[in-house]
Amino acid sequence: MKTGFCVFRAGALPSGQSRRPAAGLLVLPLAVLALSSCFGVSLDISVKNDGSGRMNLEYRFSRQLESLGRLDGNGRWNIIPTGEADFKRSLARSADLDLVSFSAKEEDGDIVNRAEIEFKTSAALVSFLDAGGRRAAAGEEGAKKKLRLVLHEGTGNADPELLSLLKENSGNREVSVSLSAPGEASLALVNLAGEKIEAPPGARLTARGKKVSFAMNTGDLLGFPGGIILEILF
Repeated sequence: MKTGFCVFRAGALPSGQSRRPAAGLLVLPLAVLALSSCFGVSLDISVKNDGSGRMNLEYRFSRQLESLGRLDGNGRWNIIPTGEADFKRSLARSADLDLVSFSAKEEDGDIVNRAEIEFKTSAALVSFLDAGGRRAAAGEEGAKKKLRLVLHEGTGNADPELLSLLKENSGNREVSVSLSAPGEASLALVNLAGEKIEAPPGARLTARGKKVSFAMNTGDLLGFPGGIILEILF
């Protein structure tokens, strides 16, 4: 059950982030996740052998987050992409990205945006997910292609009471990522030190197959101490 307020973590946006329109979209939801439990995002990616494919993106956020961009006199900046025009502006930066469809609605007090995006290369996908290159990267490992996504940088010495509030106010919002490939894919979880870790309690993980996936409640993710990075080989 959702409560009537959001919980924001103390401090500014993560290093290097300013209250400006997003160069990419995943980095922005994840930046907001570092601050608030009132956000959820789902990425469902399908790739072909040549690196092209489609992504279905859904993200939901509390209406209260709409005011975040107006903090500190920055009302002219949208810190969260809130409509089709925001997607089109991001996609216009690359000729290898196309918006196939977009829809928006209000659901249980959340704004829910859904978009289907076509990408021609893995590089184009990453440029959309995180133009800054801090939280998304594509490369190769042996004969496999590799996608790396930083979902959470860890809680450090966060106040236990704050973490409890993050969990309480996350409701049913979650962060989920899935990737479908023509052949066998694998998904590993690592921490910020690059060490492989087990799936945290409450997380849902499919580590091998033609479709691999990870999902976790937003509050649980924010409360996880060691950081969570997805490394997907396909």
